[in-house]
Amino acid sequence: MCKKTIYLILLVALFTGSAQAQFITSVAVRNGVAPEQPEIAPNPLAEDELSFVDRSHEYNDIPESILGAQYVKLANDDKGISAYELDLTFAVNCTLYFFVDNRMGSSGGGKGVDPDISGMGWLNDMGFVDTGEDIGIDEGGDGDINQYFSIFSLAVEVGTVTIYGNTQGHGGNMYGVAALGPKLSAYYPDPADGALRTEIWASPRWTAGDTAETHDVYFSDNFDDVNDGTGDAFRGNQSVEYFIVGFANAPFPDGLVPGTTYYWRIDEIEADGTTIHRGNVWSFTIPSNKAYDPGPSDGAKFIDPESVNLTWTTGFGAIFHTVYFGDNFDDVSNAQGGPLQVVTTFTPAGPLETEKAYYWRVDEFDEAQNTHTGDVWSFITAKVGGGVRGDYYTGMNFDNFVLSRTDPQIDFNWGNPGGPDPAVGDDNFSCRWTGEVEAVFTETYTFYTNSDDGIRLWIDGRQLVDNWTNHGNTRNSGEIDLVAGNTYSLLMEHYEDGGGAVAELRWSSPSTPIQLIPQAAMSPPIKASGPSPFNGATGTKMTPILRWGAGDFAASHEVYFGTDANAVKNATTASPEYKGPRALGDENYDPGKLAWFTQYFWRVDEVNALNPESPWIGNLWSFTTGDFILVDDFEDYNIGDNEIWFAWHDGLGAGAPGTPSYVPPNGTGSMIGDDSTGSYTEETIVHGGSQSMPYWYDNNKQGFNKYSEAELTLS
Repeated sequence: MCKKTIYLILLVALFTGSAQAQFITSVAVRNGVAPEQPEIAPNPLAEDELSFVDRSHEYNDIPESILGAQYVKLANDDKGISAYELDLTFAVNCTLYFFVDNRMGSSGGGKGVDPDISGMGWLNDMGFVDTGEDIGIDEGGDGDINQYFSIFSLAVEVGTVTIYGNTQGHGGNMYGVAALGPKLSAYYPDPADGALRTEIWASPRWTAGDTAETHDVYFSDNFDDVNDGTGDAFRGNQSVEYFIVGFANAPFPDGLVPGTTYYWRIDEIEADGTTIHRGNVWSFTIPSNKAYDPGPSDGAKFIDPESVNLTWTTGFGAIFHTVYFGDNFDDVSNAQGGPLQVVTTFTPAGPLETEKAYYWRVDEFDEAQNTHTGDVWSFITAKVGGGVRGDYYTGMNFDNFVLSRTDPQIDFNWGNPGGPDPAVGDDNFSCRWTGEVEAVFTETYTFYTNSDDGIRLWIDGRQLVDNWTNHGNTRNSGEIDLVAGNTYSLLMEHYEDGGGAVAELRWSSPSTPIQLIPQAAMSPPIKASGPSPFNGATGTKMTPILRWGAGDFAASHEVYFGTDANAVKNATTASPEYKGPRALGDENYDPGKLAWFTQYFWRVDEVNALNPESPWIGNLWSFTTGDFILVDDFEDYNIGDNEIWFAWHDGLGAGAPGTPSYVPPNGTGSMIGDDSTGSYTEETIVHGGSQSMPYWYDNNKQGFNKYSEAELTLS
């Protein structure tokens, strides 16, 4: 039953939080064009604090320099208002921080990427300075950072400051605002923390703390000595905001050593000589004399055998290079006497063989004719085949199935007009891609979608992207930790309303440059996929129903479950972990009531007695039950067979009188659910997972009790 009535409601939010310094005393949209009003956050800026008034996005990976700042929650829906003007009133002199989504303008986004602020010329006009730091945004509340913001700063005085909007337009998030009082510790190190420096001397500098009179300097190639102030790390107390290393009569008089990381710390001393503000430990590195940063990365896979181009970063001081290449590790490791070259690229004679390991080494030669023998690197060429299954439908909600095919990559810009197939059409269609993707490295991967219009992405059952809206070509992203050699289920959904049509999927990791996911890294969905709870989930209720997606060739499923990872991974049908078969179309398993705060493992093998490759052994999945009692996580409600208002009884009731499922109204002004979403639950404002419960109330509803109540009966 669909609830059609809309009621006037009054929403009341009560906030409690820790006390914080009140630098900003009021905030208001000046010209009244914004539909959502901002608010001063009740808590200081910290990990997992909400970013916006109208989203569940959270701040993460916050630089230490702004932790504890007072901040303002703006409305993300206001990001497209070019005439936006915001008045901020300050009670004390302080530093105003302004966060700009790194996807601003034409920028691609990500940490360390400069946003295109050409549509925000007022930033420079007012004197804002790019601090060089970034702050992360977790859009799903799951601990994965989806995007980064660049941080700009401006010293402000008591009074009102007006900041403005963006005339260029963008597909990212609304900006952020924070304020912080005097800085007592040293900040803004130069070289920047973690930098590479291509000289064997340095003159580290910093910005002094606001109350500093002198500075205690610590410098060493030993982190612990600098951190603890031990050894010879202490270099003295001084009044100037720089020091020199790597010269005569200075620390490390013979020069800094290539291939070495150096650490430094500045403690700020106030005029009384006894008040000390300890600084952070910063570092910079002198690159090695050897070649480094190979491309492809060492250990890379899925390299196109017909277009291999090797690159590297020149070793410190190198002027010539010799490249050795082959398919035998020992031959490459022991090679000598190769020709010299100046360029830092090398193209092997090809094409190379498929699915084969190749090895290469770069020796560097400096002006003193010293040879610096390189490490042996390797990569594996791609196999033939791969890709994902693409299912195509007419209608924007997978209404009418039209065709299925294997797509080598998800790399579609169909244009306007344009579509995936004449039978599907150019507009008003939807697509679903399913398969598996193999990780090359044990690292955090970022998956990027480019889409026009709606897009959703799940990896290993975990939703990384959810932008199910009409929009122009927009990049969204999400992060997940993957293990080298393991495969993970991939599900991506897209709909096209009208106009341009784009659906693209890329990935990156610390060892993988952003790129379309290679065809060879993906495979059609043969194994069980899409686990629910998603793999690695925590806080799972103690009475879960395990669900998965069937493999393409499966006729039935074999389920394994237990608390021992190795036992479940290696179990057979004779093992106690085997829980029996499940019929095709019945992709679920009820393990019963589970233990409090316990990790469980499960596996689903796909079976087809008529296929000689059967069974297809499933991945090992896990989840951990909560260390709390879960009343309702709202994740299981849906349209059709489990609508939320049949569980939570409200003032409207549910079902038709006289039917077995009928729930009478409770006589109060409450209304549960939202019939405008695909699950009849809230799908945007959620604390975790993908759904929460909308609760509408009207305590002055004529003919009803003067209160609102909804009730769930527990079993």
